Parts: sequence; structure tokens; C-alpha cells
Amino acid sequence: KEQAIEETPTQCTTTQESFNNEHNLGNKENTALFHHIEDTTRNSRDLTWAHNRFPSDGWSPQEELKAYVASTVMSVPLNINDCFVQKAISCYKYAIELSNGENLPAILDLGVILKQTGQTREALNQFNSVTNSQLSLTGHRVTVISAYEQAGLCYFELSKTYDNKNSFVKDGQKKLTRAISLAADLALTISELTDCAHDVWIALRTLLSDMEKEPQSSNQQKEKIKLLELVKDHGQIIEVVQTLRSLN
Repeated sequence: KEQAIEETPTQCTTTQESFNNEHNLGNKENTALFHHIEDTTRNSRDLTWAHNRFPSDGWSPQEELKAYVASTVMSVPLNINDCFVQKAISCYKYAIELSNGENLPAILDLGVILKQTGQTREALNQFNSVTNSQLSLTGHRVTVISAYEQAGLCYFELSKTYDNKNSFVKDGQKKLTRAISLAADLALTISELTDCAHDVWIALRTLLSDMEKEPQSSNQQKEKIKLLELVKDHGQIIEVVQTLRSLN
């Protein structure tokens, strides 16, 4: 028989004090130090994350949208006792502390790593602190979108283990809807996508016109309602519903 091998968590010998000394942490007003901590955070992210996502407010809307599309966070479980995981969490917390809580990307990153270690409620608190921040109204668009998305996923995860399931599901839906809405707003700022939206409208009108040329079945009418709902054309929906009733 094969003997099961018990995995022993990696012991982290780096203490908070030795980590401070190693990176010369002390003067919180030192701008160079602040950037150093952010670089350290990014290095720790490489050790623990299975994706690359470094959004910057200096990017154009096109670059921001591309970053968001490519920023899917893989839910890779992490061992909270792992040395590198602890070091990454330490880096995130220092980045947040040195910015007086204004480093929203670091708060988001901390939330994600907490979520990956199974600390869903603690992670949710981090995501909500991003979405509730006044800074979320003036910048960090991709970070805020990601925070709403991750908060929604946390609510759905919590709905599996708590009695008030419906409440968590409803809150999760609100967060995810907000994430989609903000992403759509960001997309509308890109001229290339504006032209694309025009083509979509033309295609929709052509489709509806083709449907009108043939006798409409009940299912076809229902499909038309779905199309009109997608483009918020409520006026035409009334006519379609009346036609649908006559078919029944």
C-alpha cells in the first residue's frame, strides 16, 4: 500500500521586524520608499498569482479595457501558512499603510489573496473598502470594476454556507451588475467600440426586418422581445407582446 504523504506547511522565518530591516522600512513620508514597497508588492504577486494585471491610471481607456478583459483572477487555493503567501500579505498591508489607505490596487490585491486562502469574509471587507472609497469616484476604474466583481463572487460563496442565502445572492447580483455597468461605461469612452455599437444596431434592425417578412411563430416573437429588451426598446416591446397574445 502506498503511504499517504502529509504535506507540511512551509515555515516562514521572516519576522515583521526582520522584514522591516531588510527593506529599510521606517520613514513613511519617503516617496522612493513608497514606490519600493509597490515594487515589492508586485514581486510578491508574481510568487502567488497565476496572472498578470497591473492597471495604471496613466493608461488610455483602450489599455484599461484590455487590462480588465485580461485580468481574470484564477481561484488558485493558497496555503495561509506558506512563507511566500505571508510575505505577500505583509507587502500588501505595508503598501496600504504607507498610502494611508489610498492605494486601492493594493487593497484589491490583498482581498484577492485573502479570498484564495479561504478568508472570504475578510476578503469581502477589502473589496467593499475599495468600492466605498471616495477615490473610486475619481480614478482607478479597472481596480474598482474588479473589486465589484470580486465582492459579488464573495457574496455568492458566502451564500453556500450561511442561512440567509437569498440575501447574499441578491447582494452578489448587485455587485456583479455594478461591475458590468462600470465596464460598459468604460467601453463607451473608446471610439473604436462606439463604431462597433453602430454596426450592432444596423445588424439588429436587419434581423428584425427579416423576421417581419415571414409569419411569426410564438417562439420567434419571444426571441424578438429578448432582442428588444437588450437594446431597451420598450416601445416596440408592447407591440410585440400584443402580437404574441393574438397568436395564443
